[in-house]
Amino acid sequence: MIEKELQEKNYVTINKENIALFREFHDKLEPNRKGGHEVEKYFLDHYDCQLIEDPQLIEKLTKTIVEDDEYSEVPTDPGTLCICVYQVGDIRVAIDETTGTFLVNGDDLDEKAKIFDDLFLYRGLNEEDLSNPFLVGTYIKIKGIDVEE
Repeated sequence: MIEKELQEKNYVTINKENIALFREFHDKLEPNRKGGHEVEKYFLDHYDCQLIEDPQLIEKLTKTIVEDDEYSEVPTDPGTLCICVYQVGDIRVAIDETTGTFLVNGDDLDEKAKIFDDLFLYRGLNEEDLSNPFLVGTYIKIKGIDVEE
């Protein structure tokens, strides 16, 4: 049921589309990834949020970031991270001040996607990210550049 809803809302990435976008744009993009403090400052400047100081929630979200393969740039030692967790409505946003990695968590898929897309686009891509068709394709789609341009 959730997969179908995600597909209908166009939140599921189609690999062929990402590959096409990667082939078209990866040589045209330059590394522009911002650090953790920049990402956090941007978030605080653009969202009406509250800091969550719940040690159990922070530990849970830190563990999620450390153990998830999606966050390969994150050190595997949670002690090296500096995770801050914020609440925006019903959405929780965890930002690592060290790497700029973030996690957007909540039930409202539209709001969750809006915040994720905004932070992903602002944070940008580093050299390693630019060799990943999924990340480049996602970046281009969020940016709104059509492969036909």
